[in-house]
Amino acid sequence: MFGGQPDTVLRPIREILKKGVDSFPLDLITAEFKGTNKSLTFTEDDLENLLDSKYGEGYTFSTLALLYPTLDFRNSFHIDHIFPRSTFTRSTLLKKGVLADDVDSFVALVNTLPNLQLLEGIPNQEKSDSDFKDWFGTNYRSKQERADYMEKHSIPDVDFSVPNFRTFIEQRRARLKQAFEKALGH
Repeated sequence: MFGGQPDTVLRPIREILKKGVDSFPLDLITAEFKGTNKSLTFTEDDLENLLDSKYGEGYTFSTLALLYPTLDFRNSFHIDHIFPRSTFTRSTLLKKGVLADDVDSFVALVNTLPNLQLLEGIPNQEKSDSDFKDWFGTNYRSKQERADYMEKHSIPDVDFSVPNFRTFIEQRRARLKQAFEKALGH
């Protein structure tokens, strides 16, 4: 909102504030910018755009951070691929049982937000290129530990095998959408 030329935002806000209302005039400010590229509200399209964020894009870390309101950001966090990128080569996917017709769509999904999470630096380095199903089973042995991890990271309760990747992505996208709606007060 304040990128580019902030005067286009600050000047109208200043004029609204000069009107001397008794409380902060958020509704008036929101109405002033509704329908502009400086809107203060999130529409369904805005939410879908958040879900379309990809690894390496400028706002992806910030978008993921919305999902982790209790993280202590004094620690170093990395954007982690839940299903590691190294798995998403044609030959590896075929060896893991992915149908040849699905390979290209799987490769297209690997860098999308539903396959990304924030992990502290050391756990992310330890996870490295590990198969998620194996890593998750090894590191979260009890039912409660698994449930807590899945809740914290909006992980759906599905089969974590690579051939089930598309189902994982679809269900995690739905969970992320719910988490964003909750975080944004929708």
